[in-house]
Amino acid sequence: MIVAIAAAALAAQAAPVATADAIAYFRHVCVDTLPDPARFAAALAEPGDWEPFEKSDRGARVIGHFWRSARGELGYLYLPGMRVFQTDPACHYSFRTDAGYSHTEARAALARALGLDAGRETGNARAPQTRWETRLPNGTRARIFLSSAVPDLGGPAAALSISAYPGSHPSE
Repeated sequence: MIVAIAAAALAAQAAPVATADAIAYFRHVCVDTLPDPARFAAALAEPGDWEPFEKSDRGARVIGHFWRSARGELGYLYLPGMRVFQTDPACHYSFRTDAGYSHTEARAALARALGLDAGRETGNARAPQTRWETRLPNGTRARIFLSSAVPDLGGPAAALSISAYPGSHPSE
């Protein structure tokens, strides 16, 4: 209960983040480290302002590792050996958007930053979402999402997500 209260307090403190800053952070912590959990942990520790918390959905604990800070919320899922769940790494960064945020502009900026094509729209007018399927420079096949109607961060928010395809590690 205390952890949930503290996590809610951190979420309420999340300040708006400029889209370019959110994309740069997502690339540094999530994209450039995939599929290596040790590299993710090292990148996460650099700024040192993330606080771990347990995430729940309708009262049930969500499996994974989650952190909150004034920058938003970060989630990392990696469950090797558990074939019932996704076994390849996934990283999700949710951030409060600033007043000038536009899904269309964020989509174009993310595509430029990561060298992606235009992507495929998978959301709708009320909850815009774009999906890309790509191969990272290290050979890992990945799915990337930009979602622009994210709840529970104390105001308008967006999420950047990346997950490795099952069995997509270059060594496999």
